[in-house]
Formats: sequence, structure tokens, C-alpha cells
Amino acid sequence: DADKEAGEEAGEEGTEIDSLVKSLLEEADASLPWEKLRLRPRFDVHEAENAYQLRSYMHGVQSDDVEVSVNSDAHTLTVSGKRIPSAEDIADLERGLEYFLRHNGIDEAELSAEDRKAFLMRMGSGRFGTFREQFAIPRNVDASAIQAQVNNGTILINLPVAVRSRHAQRRQKQRQQADPFGFLTQPDFIW
Repeated sequence: DADKEAGEEAGEEGTEIDSLVKSLLEEADASLPWEKLRLRPRFDVHEAENAYQLRSYMHGVQSDDVEVSVNSDAHTLTVSGKRIPSAEDIADLERGLEYFLRHNGIDEAELSAEDRKAFLMRMGSGRFGTFREQFAIPRNVDASAIQAQVNNGTILINLPVAVRSRHAQRRQKQRQQADPFGFLTQPDFIW
């Protein structure tokens, strides 16, 4: 019975400690200026017959975290967003910090709150923060039909080519097939 009571007390202490750690992590998350960190996502451009596609992958980014807009003259596409760490991400950073301190023989008690914040921010650099990228929209794109979606961290932006431009491209392709070297279209060509 004594062992059982000791186990129950330890279990109660464990939940108390867990809730304390959770509240500290939530405070750390709120007090760190993650928005000051800059992310540089890599966007790949794919060109298809009917559209251009911009793609990027950013682990943990959700659709609420990303905004896609076209400026008023329809010449610039802006993709902006943020990735703020979750409580689980903060816990991972904290564990990493504890390992670093232990591995380097640094006493955690000697670390000030500001130093702790600086360490966590440094460890989160490149993973968390905000981003803003701008792209020139090609003239043959129908800016009113641009669509964007975010799914499991993948940002996909579809820039459809305007219908009349597709016809013009097809005509140009037919001309190139009929005259691959451009002899018939050169004005200085003499028979």
C-alpha cells in the first residue's frame, strides 16, 4: 500500500510539473519576438502549357499563416506569411537548449532570462519567423484567375495563362514548325 501511495503522489507531482512546464513554454512562446526573424523560402517556378506554377515547402505552415495578393496594376504577386512555433516546437527548442548547456558544461542557473531567449531565438532562426516574397507577373497571365493553396506546408500558386495568349502561342508554334529556321519570315530573304 505504501508503494501504491508513493506512486500516486509521484503521478500527481508529475502532472503538476507537466502543467507547470506547459505554462512556462506558453509564456516563452508569447514573450519571444519570433516575427523579427526572417525566413527565406525557396520558390520553384514550373512552366506548363496553360499556366505557371510557384511552389514552396515550409514545414508547419498552414493556410491561415500565408497571404497571397496581386497589386492593383496586376504586375506583382506578393506571397507573405509567418511560422510561429507551436508549444511542441518550443519544447523541442528547450530540450535542445538543455542538451547544449549540459554538453558544454554550462549551469542552467547561471543563464539569465535574456540569454535564454537569445539562445532559443538563435536555435529557431531559419525555422520560425516571417517572410515576404514578390514576383513579377508575366504579361500573358490572367491575374484575375490566380489561385493559391497551402496543404501540409506546401504552398502552390497557379498563374493561368490568358486564353488569347494560348492561341497566340499555338500560332507561333505552328509558324515555327512550318519554318524552323526563320527563312520565310526574314525580310531580306531573296528567291
